Amino acid sequence: MLFDIIYLSVISVEIILAGTLLFQLRRSIDKLPEPWKRESPLNNFSSGVSFLLIYLILVLLSECVSLYLARHYIYNSFVFSIYYTLSTPFLFGFLSINTQMAWKRYTYFILYSILVVHLIYGGYYHPRCILPSSSSLIIFSFFFLAFLLQLTDLLLTPKSDDFRFQLKINLSFLIYSLIATIVTTFHWQEMIMNVYSYKLFFHIHLFNIFLFYSVLAIIFTSEIIKLRRG
Repeated sequence: MLFDIIYLSVISVEIILAGTLLFQLRRSIDKLPEPWKRESPLNNFSSGVSFLLIYLILVLLSECVSLYLARHYIYNSFVFSIYYTLSTPFLFGFLSINTQMAWKRYTYFILYSILVVHLIYGGYYHPRCILPSSSSLIIFSFFFLAFLLQLTDLLLTPKSDDFRFQLKINLSFLIYSLIATIVTTFHWQEMIMNVYSYKLFFHIHLFNIFLFYSVLAIIFTSEIIKLRRG
């Protein structure tokens, strides 16, 4: 119960910070001369933050709904299926606007399409479905691959104005999805073999999630401070 409250609070604070950063970026753009506004690099920065903000709002909504259902002993796996379906386009949208190579943007679309097909084929939108660990493994693997592709593209243009912001966001998601993929793999195996190991990997996964969102909050705060000083 306490962890749930802290976890939801961290995401809520993160949404507020992302909204504040977006507001600061829009104010900075409005101060530019009219001819420069459309061509300003800040536009991509602002669009990227908008995608992340919507993504985080969907995270909070899905967590609230799933926790409510879980506390009433109602199947909630379908909530996560819907969440991944709705939130992934915004996450991949952030990657797309910051990716130069067209084939990589098509790859994001292909990964998302495979994800949706997997959820449909597995019947994971049904209210009484059970989302297996193998599905989580596939999802986190796709996230890792998508952010790895964007990282390779990002390193080709290290002089972009929001390079450091993109790099920090990318590495945060990359490390989070990598750890989640590894933990999910062992979690799936140990669930059958050893109940104590199962609990260990479960708590590592929870810590990884909490740490990931905490790091994002720090990144947003850092950018807000930079904009105010500028």
